[in-house]
Amino acid sequence: MLFNTTRVNSQEFIEYLNTGYINNDDFKTVRNVYSVIFFTSMAFMVVSLVLFYKLRDSYIIRQRNFTLTFIGGICTFIDLFTSILPQLVYIHCLSLVSTSNMLNTLVNLIFLSRSLRVILFYHLNYFKGNYLL
Repeated sequence: MLFNTTRVNSQEFIEYLNTGYINNDDFKTVRNVYSVIFFTSMAFMVVSLVLFYKLRDSYIIRQRNFTLTFIGGICTFIDLFTSILPQLVYIHCLSLVSTSNMLNTLVNLIFLSRSLRVILFYHLNYFKGNYLL
């Protein structure tokens, strides 16, 4: 079985607390799956950010507001990095709390502001060409 989703009793839970997850060989397959997900997503996001930066002078990227989109991409990259990393190594609790409370909120606010920008600029634009006919 790849992922153990059964309920555990208190003795198994105490044993898990003593052995841990990172150094336990029973979870080696799960850690390998997370490693593949981690490195694949990191490579994809780095390549995407580099290509987006190189094409920043393109018309479509300037139209979509390069700065806000690029900041959103960097925040999403850091969010994904700090979300998967605890499955592979020990992470301090403060970094997990700051990721879930501050970084996720920032990513959602950037997405909301970009969505609002699309609505205000494109949907409510009265000069978009239907008066040219």
